[in-house]
Amino acid sequence: VIGAGISGLFVAHELLKQKFKVTILEKSSFVGGLSTSIEFEDCFCDIGPHFISLPENSNVSNIIESFLGSEKVELPHIHDSYLVFFNGVVQKFLPTLYQFIFKFGVSNFLKSFTSFLQFNFFKKTSLIFSSENYLKSNFGNHLFFNWFRPYLLHTYGTLDISEKIITEKFPSITFKKFLKFIKKKNIKISSNDDTTKSYYPKLGMQQIISSIHDKILELNGNIILNANISKIDHANTKMIKFQQNDTEKNLITKKIIYSIPPQISINWFKDSPIHFQKSNAFNTIIVFLIFDVDKLFDGWIINIYDPNLLFFRLSQPNFLSSDITPKGKSLLTVEIKCSSDDEIWKLDDESLLSKIKVDLEKFPFQSNFISSKIIRLPSVYPISSKTSSTYRNELLKYINSFENEYSIGTIPPDFGRFTTTESTENISFGGFNGAIQEALSL
Repeated sequence: VIGAGISGLFVAHELLKQKFKVTILEKSSFVGGLSTSIEFEDCFCDIGPHFISLPENSNVSNIIESFLGSEKVELPHIHDSYLVFFNGVVQKFLPTLYQFIFKFGVSNFLKSFTSFLQFNFFKKTSLIFSSENYLKSNFGNHLFFNWFRPYLLHTYGTLDISEKIITEKFPSITFKKFLKFIKKKNIKISSNDDTTKSYYPKLGMQQIISSIHDKILELNGNIILNANISKIDHANTKMIKFQQNDTEKNLITKKIIYSIPPQISINWFKDSPIHFQKSNAFNTIIVFLIFDVDKLFDGWIINIYDPNLLFFRLSQPNFLSSDITPKGKSLLTVEIKCSSDDEIWKLDDESLLSKIKVDLEKFPFQSNFISSKIIRLPSVYPISSKTSSTYRNELLKYINSFENEYSIGTIPPDFGRFTTTESTENISFGGFNGAIQEALSL
């Protein structure tokens, strides 16, 4: 099993119960991926914000509760704890285009409208598509830089988004359709209905990960950490070559299960079709900051819609469970998305913390942090220019065409998603539900 996230751990556990001999390979120094926690100064620090939202009395909810037991906090109003930082202000929702144009002052309205008119009357057609040129030519410079750009960089981490994704999400419009388009309602965040339960482990996500990890070891499963895979031989008898602590090693196996996003695992298929090759992913830097106050703000998450800030999200896990931190302390998780070539990825800890401190001054926090811990994780967020469901399905079909090889990393990373009322297809019950459903179907 490649990958020791929740899906990899769960499928390994199920296979061990069926008497398979199972080895898990994980590139990090810990199990759980983005669904676990680390301990730091008596705090349980989640690797990114998560909660568990499941259909009540379902097969998956019963499975998770069997690992978690009674040590959990129910979250009946979790969606009320989401905030956004936009236009220099912390607020409840990201303004819609309509709200941004008409409710941010007369000057902003005039700039939005004249910019739209200017670009539509003098629209130029380019032979090479780019999301930036497309949005500018349809909505104007002002809306692009002040609404679209912050939205895209927060949501996708890049402006290099495929034509299919950007044109479906923001279809080209005429002047007559402009006012009608910008009046579209934003996606509303809904509270849970009577058939859904949301909760959070009292001691962070590591609580459930540790439970599964321990059961795997009890069943004589083998977990290899710090395993950097360099090559996979996909013959009948399969060989995985990896490096661990500067030592080259080989693993012979009969079956391989990829429990990581297929955009990453496809890189070990050297003869795959050309359009599958070199699917990259963003790195992430996660910074844990401890403050000497009970609560920094009245909420759990602040999504950042400001490209000038270093980070794309802040979260306060002790808002969900007071057992996460010692009494009188707060924990703030700062998440940064970047590539290996970005200067921010290469910064030393002291310089990075200095920049974060400057950016945090824009927020109404009444205290400075007293302690910090930084972790750097490579290749975490698949770059979104090729993350459509069609592309993932193509990858899945190709990987599964190899005998005794299976991919269960087809669901996009969860990162604390919430349920929406846009359509039933977009309702998310969280990464735990999706991961275990995939493992069960395999």
